[in-house]
Amino acid sequence: MNRLFILFIFLVVGNYSQAQKFKQERYKNFDKRTFHFGFMLGFNSSDFTVYQDVNAYENYGLKLLENDAQPGGQLGILTTMKLGTPVLRLRFIPTLSFQEKLLRYTFEDTLLNTDQIGEERVNSTNLDFPLMLQFRTKRYNNFTAYALVGGQYSIDLQYFKKMMI
Repeated sequence: MNRLFILFIFLVVGNYSQAQKFKQERYKNFDKRTFHFGFMLGFNSSDFTVYQDVNAYENYGLKLLENDAQPGGQLGILTTMKLGTPVLRLRFIPTLSFQEKLLRYTFEDTLLNTDQIGEERVNSTNLDFPLMLQFRTKRYNNFTAYALVGGQYSIDLQYFKKMMI
């Protein structure tokens, strides 16, 4: 029984190593192209950083101001360009992003002598222009790793709408 088990183990390991040796390499010409295009769908969350005025109660009757981050979405066009060497690429993803923030506030109504509770939704539509540098490893057995570094410039389209009105 022991010999049969050991023989079975050798057969399984031998077949597994043979399968790994003749593994078919996929995407052979993928890394040779200069440009790659695609699209990006994403989810985001945005909120405000609230700095309350020290005299908010005396000036406005404001007792409480808090914000809640709300979910949003984004849609972008992915463009990657090879820069001379196979390990260095430039990535540009112009993105249209939709965001919403929720402000909750409590203030004292001096006419009614009661506390009034309210909330306001603030919508934002942004155009984002991220530019990234991608450092890649060479492809090994259909696997490659990479790291990204870069920055982003954003334009709030709601702000421009208010300026034009």
